[in-house]
Amino acid sequence: MRTEESWNHWEDKKLKTYFPPRIVKELKEYNYIPIKESKIESLFIYGNVETGKTLYVASLLVSQLKYDFLNLKETNVVFVSFPDMLADIRSSYSVKDKNETEVLKKYLESAILVIDDFLTSRLTDWVIDILYFIINTRYENMLVTCITSNNSLEELEELLQDQRITRRINRMCKIIEKQSF
Repeated sequence: MRTEESWNHWEDKKLKTYFPPRIVKELKEYNYIPIKESKIESLFIYGNVETGKTLYVASLLVSQLKYDFLNLKETNVVFVSFPDMLADIRSSYSVKDKNETEVLKKYLESAILVIDDFLTSRLTDWVIDILYFIINTRYENMLVTCITSNNSLEELEELLQDQRITRRINRMCKIIEKQSF
């Protein structure tokens, strides 16, 4: 039987597999946001730098993991920064034992995908094409997708010079403007 005590033991080991060390450290000092249902909803969280967007969504994800753990469920989650996601996909072109399909599968099929620091990399046609493919696939399959950004959807639309990605995000996500801590 899984209990709060067994969760605490599991949490100490597992958080390091989901989050970078800085976020793990900050999560330990943060009060998690309890979730009301068995699944968090898709979110687009934007705001200025250092308003707590990353920590907010990470705490929601931990609450989801805890809920699933205590209810004997397994949820496939991926928490990734936008630049790291692109680097991972790019590496599939040059690393022998990686292929693009397998790498993309992680981002396309995870039950919950969190993309932190959305669109912080230089925009190229390749970046826009990959991004559209991931967002559209998740939108069409109604998979939970949480995105943090320093820019609003309107600002992102200007950067992209295209509405396809931002319109899908707007339809699938609850939009939250995060104010400072």
